[in-house]
Amino acid sequence: MDKYLGVIEFEGIVHWVLHQAEILGAIPRVTDSGVAAVGGATTPDATIAKAFAGGEFFEELISSDLYKNTKVKDIAGSFRWAPFVPIQNSDNLLTLLLLLSKYRVKNLPVVESGEGRIENFITQSAVIRMLSECIDFPWFESLGAKPLSEIGLPRMKHDKLVKVEEDQPILEAFQLMQKKSVDAVPVVAKGGIHLVGNISMRDIEFLLVVPEIYKTDRLLTVKDFLDITENHLKKSANDKDQSFLTHVVTCTEQEATRDVILKLNKYHIHRVYVANEEGNAVGVVTMRELISKFVKEPVDYFGEFFLGWAPSCPSPH
Repeated sequence: MDKYLGVIEFEGIVHWVLHQAEILGAIPRVTDSGVAAVGGATTPDATIAKAFAGGEFFEELISSDLYKNTKVKDIAGSFRWAPFVPIQNSDNLLTLLLLLSKYRVKNLPVVESGEGRIENFITQSAVIRMLSECIDFPWFESLGAKPLSEIGLPRMKHDKLVKVEEDQPILEAFQLMQKKSVDAVPVVAKGGIHLVGNISMRDIEFLLVVPEIYKTDRLLTVKDFLDITENHLKKSANDKDQSFLTHVVTCTEQEATRDVILKLNKYHIHRVYVANEEGNAVGVVTMRELISKFVKEPVDYFGEFFLGWAPSCPSPH
């Protein structure tokens, strides 16, 4: 197991590319004041600039020097780099649930000692799927029948919720997620808190594969992005993924915990936004938070293994 250093995600690669393009002046830089500005190095990479402006980002990217010369180690020290925390088939369910909830590990590689290879990965989504199949079991219903408000969810209230308005630049939305270390943000109506959509880290792939995004406008708004990607999905055969973009999945504070788990499993999403009767965002409930409600860590269970690494106040995202 010592030969493995960590895990790098697709979104991390794209974030790094966007960051480099911003530095080179190929895309607008969104400042803290929300004003987009273009500029960076005095000698921007003409190929990357052409890619973003011309709508053929992926084709131009793979032929650029930036793409050819970048190594994994160049990205590993920056965006969304996760430690390698493996488990074995002999580990118990308590260890699995604690790692995926309290200790914020998103996916667990299964490695058998001495064999030197990864056999599989266990994710938070897999645990949610398992829980959804446990309905009617007494141990599950003791918690699943309770409303969210009774088990202390949502933890994050509306005044702390990281969100974007539909008229903001889409690049600003992805930059905000990176800055706040969150995997998704709700989209609200201009000047309000009424939920109109959702943008997640996985949606960043459309910046690579949908040419209309850059042919239309280099300062595409969040609403434009949602409309274009929805049309793109409708034209493709990948209809099963439409739920990520065509509507935002919500619940209420009085909804049963089991029903929220079922929504997460049905729509293959990582979070459900909590809304009031007017459809306004009042919080968010994530897979990690729900999993954590089913488990309690015994004293000194992991000893000093996570000392200095695990945060004392895990982000609700």
